[in-house]
Amino acid sequence: MLFNSIAFTIFLPVLIFLFMFTRKDRTRTVLLLLASYLFYMYWEPGYIVLILFSTVVDYFVALNVEESADKKNKKKLLGISLFLNLGLLFTFKYFNFFSE
Repeated sequence: MLFNSIAFTIFLPVLIFLFMFTRKDRTRTVLLLLASYLFYMYWEPGYIVLILFSTVVDYFVALNVEESADKKNKKKLLGISLFLNLGLLFTFKYFNFFSE
């Protein structure tokens, strides 16, 4: 979905309307998460597996960072998350460019 497409011109006002009339709790967070997934899937539905994988890994990394008291462990977990996300970005966006 491009930002200057008809689909986006419909998608954004509907999302804003739903956002304004949902409760100010976890419902808004879930709404924005689902809208993000829908926006991402509109371009290439098969890539939803990547974004879901990244979301799940980052969620559990964040939980472990919050529980950990050791700064060294927190930095290690952050490094894992960064490596994974940047690795996915590099693989699916730049791999063909560098392989040629």
